[in-house]
Amino acid sequence: MKKGMLYIMAIFMGLILISGCEKKDTAKKDESMMEVLSGKWTGTIMVHNQPLDIIVSLNKNDGWSGNISIPVQGVNDYPLSSVTVNNKNISFFMKIQGQQISFDGNVDNNKIEGNFSQHGQTFSFELTKSDEGDQTADNTGEFLSVQTDNGRLYGELEEPSGEGPFPVMIIIPGSGPTDRNGNSPAIQGKNNSLKLLAEQLSEHGIASVRYDKRGVGKNVEAAIPENELDFNQFVHDAKTWVEQLAQEEAYTKVGIIGHSQGSLVGMVAARDSNADAFISIAGAGHPIDQVLYDQLKGQLSGELL
Repeated sequence: MKKGMLYIMAIFMGLILISGCEKKDTAKKDESMMEVLSGKWTGTIMVHNQPLDIIVSLNKNDGWSGNISIPVQGVNDYPLSSVTVNNKNISFFMKIQGQQISFDGNVDNNKIEGNFSQHGQTFSFELTKSDEGDQTADNTGEFLSVQTDNGRLYGELEEPSGEGPFPVMIIIPGSGPTDRNGNSPAIQGKNNSLKLLAEQLSEHGIASVRYDKRGVGKNVEAAIPENELDFNQFVHDAKTWVEQLAQEEAYTKVGIIGHSQGSLVGMVAARDSNADAFISIAGAGHPIDQVLYDQLKGQLSGELL
């Protein structure tokens, strides 16, 4: 009888120890996930193959909560209605104008990938952990900034070695969400074309400042709602860079290099400012209405085209 009681007690103690270990493991996993998820995440929703930039902030107090910003739609720090975390799966929701919008993704290190659902339609989304709200992987360079009527813009400076002053070129990227380095989330992989250009200029004694457009990369938080954004805003931003750099003693002359749509922007900005030079890379060779028609005819048809 005593042996039987001792046997039962041993089993009971063993179960208590196992239960305690499981609770500790669960607590460690929760703590680890809290460390991974807490903070700011930036990324895109691919809506009909067009990237829509978003910023999501997550935090945990008594439970998980957060907010979301969609800069080009004028949505800033909109509270998420609920956030659910289960191991490496995270789901968060927002209710807006009576509609429920959901995100369901999986966490892998500093990345969240999954599906975004609205109005019965589902699109993919991807977020990357970024405390500074910068979508570009390389954010370790030296940055300058200009203050505009619609927020502050940042540009990455590339300078030659040795003592200045140097001539400086402002590099303007092309259309869509193309960043200051020449990369776009709509195109797989990175070409770093504009970054390589800046580095080559530096080797030839020419400084450069390349900047992300509003709503992209380093300037994602300077986005203007799409219904308020027009071409002249991009021109005004480029002119602001020219005017500021022209006042700096570190630079002898200020020029503009524009790629694709950036060529159109730079052309007008160079004409309307005191820019000393303008270089067009793959700029439009036809009127813009014809260019837009040629681009859209592969996506639209009939009366819509």
